Amino acid sequence: SVSAMVAICAALSIVLGVVVIALLNVSARRRRGVGGGSADGLFQGKELELESSVVSGSSTKSSKLAATGKMVTFGPGSSLRTEDFVGGADALLSKATEIGRGGAFGTTYRASVGEGRVVAVKKLSTASVVESRDEFDREARVLGKARHPNLMPLKGYYWTPQLQLLVTDYAPHGSLEARLHGKDGGAAFPALTWAERFRVVAGTARGLAYLHQSFRPPVIHYNLKPSNILLDSRCNPLIADFGLARLLRKPKQQQQQPDGNGDVGAMGSCRFMQSAAMGYAAPELACSSLRVNEKCDVYGFGVLVLELVTGRRAVEYGEDDVAVLTDQVRVALEQGGGGDDDAAAERLVDPALRGEFPEEEALPVLKLGVVCTSQIPSNRPSMAEVVQILQVIRAPSLPGCTAQLF
Repeated sequence: SVSAMVAICAALSIVLGVVVIALLNVSARRRRGVGGGSADGLFQGKELELESSVVSGSSTKSSKLAATGKMVTFGPGSSLRTEDFVGGADALLSKATEIGRGGAFGTTYRASVGEGRVVAVKKLSTASVVESRDEFDREARVLGKARHPNLMPLKGYYWTPQLQLLVTDYAPHGSLEARLHGKDGGAAFPALTWAERFRVVAGTARGLAYLHQSFRPPVIHYNLKPSNILLDSRCNPLIADFGLARLLRKPKQQQQQPDGNGDVGAMGSCRFMQSAAMGYAAPELACSSLRVNEKCDVYGFGVLVLELVTGRRAVEYGEDDVAVLTDQVRVALEQGGGGDDDAAAERLVDPALRGEFPEEEALPVLKLGVVCTSQIPSNRPSMAEVVQILQVIRAPSLPGCTAQLF
């Protein structure tokens, strides 16, 4: 009958509609899984198959874990695919390729990606990183926009719930830590000249000033130290690991974002204390009642300045005591007062530089380091002011110290 035919056609239409909707949903899920909702089309490459022992750190597991994430790259010339990594996951995250370990963020590896290109890959400590892919992507994209001659830019990332990797350029000339203090058990490096040390101080100041004042939103490093200052062939500094604290999991009590001035609020200080290295951490990071802003980076910069001028470590452990560099320099300058500042500077400057540095620069730079490490954040200059102060200090008296530094 006609009514029966109508009923059958209606039923078939409903079934067909359900099937079409289901297929559309499946297609949408696949697109989201592959592209991560990226409007820029930056997700490239195939799935990266990893040994579970690499992901978990366990040496007993051997079953393979298929990671469903993909590589996201930032900026021009940063195209990178997961299949570009030579040797696969085992070669990528092996002890043989490890170039840096420690701190709150994880381990860094040297990776070959074909055609002679080498990159640095940081495997983040999953336990402390934000769990949401969307939040991780949002924060990583902010950091990926930072471009400055004295920054080591973030070129991309790889994300799965079990594994997070950050990709940057590889710095073949090593870190300031290695050049200034040498590697444990490694070959000694030639002593840095005063021109090279001043170049590191000036370049680091410019890079931080860019992060604090020019970049939007402002970025605070929180973990400035010699191992995070990489050097090029001319000892120009490249600040690495900047802003990684943004990727840390926020405590429930502090879910708000930093304000326009970079402040993270009182509750945020405890969160970022874990990322700061001993001897470089500003005192306010240990106080939950104080707001934290970019002045904590100024403190770390001041310690770095004192370390460069004196050649001493920020904290040195003896058999019976602990020597803190900021205290040593402050006391020495106070005792050298009354017109004997030059003698104080002579005692404090790295012995490798005796007679080969301009005194009219060494003492002001030392005093700048002391001012930057003031216990009171408001007494520290901004990094933009530091750049201006260094321009005034700069004296063209030593061969090799040229005006091109500024």
